[in-house]
Amino acid sequence: MKNVGEVDADTPTAELRILSTGGTAVGDPDYSFATMQPDDAVWDSLDVTIDAGVTHVTISMTMETGGRVFIDRRTLPVPESTTAVGRRRPHPASCVLHQNYPNPFNPSTTIRFDLPREMTATLVVTDALGREVWTAGGRRQQEAGSNSVIFDATGLPSGVYFYRLETEEAILVRKMVVMK
Repeated sequence: MKNVGEVDADTPTAELRILSTGGTAVGDPDYSFATMQPDDAVWDSLDVTIDAGVTHVTISMTMETGGRVFIDRRTLPVPESTTAVGRRRPHPASCVLHQNYPNPFNPSTTIRFDLPREMTATLVVTDALGREVWTAGGRRQQEAGSNSVIFDATGLPSGVYFYRLETEEAILVRKMVVMK
């Protein structure tokens, strides 16, 4: 926080809030500071838990001093690499089906999906007409967090295919292309 005013900020208080879904502050987001001279800055940090799949987080900083309120709102990118505390794996707030990679592909591709908790899930691949061409082991319990499956299209013709994740909470579909 920086005092960009032209006068001393006497006993300012500040509050940091996470506004976007997928992010939660860990600890107390309220701060109190001693008097800040003009152009003085105070640095502090707040740990934030961010759900898997979240790419940006919006924060709001509110500072009150001398009967005036200053508000600064920013949207920040989430780094691709994050650090987990202890052995706890972060889990998304809801089911997420990621785009396969590579796409287009020949002969195999990786399909990733995230689950908020352990649950029954089925991954099915269909052709453009909706005919089932592959199933990943039928309906079975999947772990919470990030999961991945390798789909091998050997024996299938080039074309557009759809992969569908069916869970207790959602049915999600994405498109992929086999190019031989």
